[in-house]
Amino acid sequence: MKSLSIFDFQNYKKFLIKFIESQADEGRGFRTKMADKINCQKSFITKVLNPNSKLDLSSEQAEILCSLMQFSQEEKKYFILLLQYNRASTSTLKQHWLDQMKEVLNRRLLIKEEQQSHRVISPEDHFRYYSSWHYSAIRIALSIPNLNTQEALANYFKLDFNFVGEILLFLINRGLIEIKGKHYFISKQSQIMLPSEHPLTNKHHLNWRQKVIELLDKQSPQDLHYSYLVSISEDDSLKIRSFLVEAIKEIIQRAELSPAESLYSISLDFIKL
Repeated sequence: MKSLSIFDFQNYKKFLIKFIESQADEGRGFRTKMADKINCQKSFITKVLNPNSKLDLSSEQAEILCSLMQFSQEEKKYFILLLQYNRASTSTLKQHWLDQMKEVLNRRLLIKEEQQSHRVISPEDHFRYYSSWHYSAIRIALSIPNLNTQEALANYFKLDFNFVGEILLFLINRGLIEIKGKHYFISKQSQIMLPSEHPLTNKHHLNWRQKVIELLDKQSPQDLHYSYLVSISEDDSLKIRSFLVEAIKEIIQRAELSPAESLYSISLDFIKL
């Protein structure tokens, strides 16, 4: 069963109701704890949680309840933004809080690996690595046993043998891969990652979307392409976005545990026009 997450909600009252129900003994006595924590009557909590009530928590009360619910700083920030969003009485103010909520969700989308010692490459090397799709594709392909030689890579990607050799040499010199005889392996001591706000991130996205366009006319049965245009509410856009973030995390977790047999590219866009 999926654990309850504040980031899946666009209404703080609905979240609080679900949170209470998730507590021991189906939440019996938890409303009293909430009332005691913010120094009010239990009846006030009951009225606030009534979906049809216009009564809301104050920002100060919300902050206190965050400690009761043992929220992280990120969860606390989102919960208070959610309160402000639900309380806003004008469309412009709602949009203001909604934009800030999306910023929090954006930061959550940065999937970071566990901290470990690794070699940091220079900005110039970053630029070269993300200049085309070839560098990341060749590096990741080395995890597949029958693709970890220069000849196998050149044949698989239909690239010039010497061009592949230049890329492999670059990756070796930057500590991103290792060589044993004729075989190459991804270095466990080195990583190369870009934060979403990095100038080269857009280039990385563009590289793989151009590759997808190139392969559209050469589709294989394993390929999946889907484009869909919808008109939806801002509330539902947040729900869909949150669902996609969780789906990405699950895909990454499954990929990390999966045997390296084939190379796949995943590109995902959810944009407001």
